[in-house]
Amino acid sequence: MEPSEELGEQDSVWKRRFERERAMRKEAEKLLEEKSLQLFHLNQSLEEKVQAATEELKQNNEELISMLEFVNKQKQIISEKSNDIQKSMQASWRIQKAILPSETVLNKIFGANYFVCYRPKNTVSGDFYWVCEKDDKKIVVVADCTGHGVQGALMSLIGNSLLNIIILENNVTLPDHILYYLNNFLYDFFAKNNQKVYESMDVSVVMYSSKAKKLRYSGVMQALYYVQKNKLIEIKPNRNSLGMTKDGELLEMFFDSHEVLIDSPTVVYLATDGYKDQFGGKDNRKFLAKNFKNYLLASHHLPMREQQTILEQELALWQGGIKQTDDILVFGLKLT
Repeated sequence: MEPSEELGEQDSVWKRRFERERAMRKEAEKLLEEKSLQLFHLNQSLEEKVQAATEELKQNNEELISMLEFVNKQKQIISEKSNDIQKSMQASWRIQKAILPSETVLNKIFGANYFVCYRPKNTVSGDFYWVCEKDDKKIVVVADCTGHGVQGALMSLIGNSLLNIIILENNVTLPDHILYYLNNFLYDFFAKNNQKVYESMDVSVVMYSSKAKKLRYSGVMQALYYVQKNKLIEIKPNRNSLGMTKDGELLEMFFDSHEVLIDSPTVVYLATDGYKDQFGGKDNRKFLAKNFKNYLLASHHLPMREQQTILEQELALWQGGIKQTDDILVFGLKLT
């Protein structure tokens, strides 16, 4: 091959190579331009999303601030209402306390021969006690009204008023008669406006005559416990609560009357169900009546206020950190 022909062929090869490389550069530039455009649109989309998210976050933050302001206002309102309710409850307790026999009255009637273990579940209580002395007779009533708190406290006011009418005004002193009239008066009180009667009371009544040296007891749903000659005796109550109805009509009830001769020192205990029903102990169960009676028997020989202290300490130990289950009332009376 002639030199000139060889040079011409080489030029043709380099020319084709140059064309391919130029075509490849153009393709690369085109691809880069497309990718750059895609990145631009992607970046623009991201900026729009970030801006939208920022606006949404700002709006949410404003709503959150508004919500927090609302919550704080509601919290303040609730706090004010709670304070008002607490003040009202304290005032209610002062009213309820005023109807309970004062320590002066109790000391005048019983001297040092009594104790009252009284612990409302809430500020006010559905349990209440009532006492009086007429001639040679001393009368004690212990009652547990439906519910506790405000509902029970209102019932206790009604019960106290009815006992004043029955015993003080109408001179009814026999325990079974007191229960009979109290049952009828309760029904009449609620049924006078054709109301259905849902409220009731568990009540125990004792009347002690110092001349006859006899104690009479009648009760509904609350037993009488007394210790005589180192022996604890339980007298069972009638089983229907006062104020109970059947189909809206009053249940006609008559009540058992029990008599105990006080021919030796005797300690008498009346109690609502709050103490024995209190939950506690390692298994979180009820205290139960048998344990309650054991403590009464074990401490009956002690001065009355010491017995009260023992009962309260044992209750606190049993209860531990568990919330009080119900109103608690135990009335102890020593007869000599």
